[in-house]
Amino acid sequence: MNKKKKKINKKRNRILLAIFLLTISYVLFHNTPSNLLSRSSDYDKIIMSEARNYDLDPLLVASVIWVESRFDPKAESPKGAIGLMQIMPETGEWIANKMDISHYKDTMLKDPATNIKMGCWYLNYLTKQYNGNIKLALAAYNGGIGNVNHWLDTKLITGKNIDGIPYDETRNYVKQILNIYNKYQNIYEMKEETLW
Repeated sequence: MNKKKKKINKKRNRILLAIFLLTISYVLFHNTPSNLLSRSSDYDKIIMSEARNYDLDPLLVASVIWVESRFDPKAESPKGAIGLMQIMPETGEWIANKMDISHYKDTMLKDPATNIKMGCWYLNYLTKQYNGNIKLALAAYNGGIGNVNHWLDTKLITGKNIDGIPYDETRNYVKQILNIYNKYQNIYEMKEETLW
């Protein structure tokens, strides 16, 4: 390779490295734990109360909400999931039945307090289903209990290793929540006085 090509390659590599570093900086800046915390502040009391009611870590609940809706109570997915914790109407009806919520309507899922309460109940239910295994509970929250049970039965996944989840969306969903959860934990560990 001649000197001119080496110079061009070095320059191209520097430009690519700069673009990569700028992209990483942008992602880190816009998804910093402090940014995550400021988005959750409207719902801190509800999250704390319902997390306690359903024996969940409020930081985990906040992580689920962040990944599901970015704390937008009006969020609706293309598949029809509603509200902060993105509950499907059919799942909402099932949860309401289990919780003895009378006169359930899908519009109730748009109310932040109701959505968080039902989402926490469901996350607690899933956590119990999988003997406290958060990874499996999160996979079921996104991909469904039937799918997670099938993946466990066919040894695609284990309680510790979820890399074998065949649905990219579910596998990435669990990893995103655990990443945000880790950020939340680090922030609260560094603070002398917890906001929760």
